[in-house]
Amino acid sequence: MLRSLRSIANLVPDSKHKDRSFLAVGLCYAPENPGLAPFGEEAMDKVFLTGLSVDTIVGIYPEERDKKQPIVIDLELGTDIRPAAASGDIADALDYHALSLALVEFIEKSRYGLIEAMAEDIATLILSQYPVTWLKLTLHKPNALSHSRDVGLIIERSR
Repeated sequence: MLRSLRSIANLVPDSKHKDRSFLAVGLCYAPENPGLAPFGEEAMDKVFLTGLSVDTIVGIYPEERDKKQPIVIDLELGTDIRPAAASGDIADALDYHALSLALVEFIEKSRYGLIEAMAEDIATLILSQYPVTWLKLTLHKPNALSHSRDVGLIIERSR
């Protein structure tokens, strides 16, 4: 059972803050179940990968269909790291090295007109082949516009 905000605040050693409920917002102190996340939800850990750069054919204009250009991927991947932390075995972990190699191979071989389609297919690949229940994918197409440093999109998907 979750403790009340006041009960959690009472656990804060600094007594001058006991009546400030903001100290407890977003926290869940439940020693009988340390796996609980805020407000009793299942724990969700995040593994991240940023700046994965791959050259590929992507775009709708003729000049984009002839020459590879960089796509940069940033990922946040929702997974439970506790089994890997307990065992110390990569077999119990999200193997981000293997994931990055699979993404590089997939993106290098791909030919998309729209980054929206590429992002959806990358999300589907990850969710179907890796122990990930949720992901946030940011796809950058840095050379898309001559007067802009970056263009892209952000999607979130779950199983």
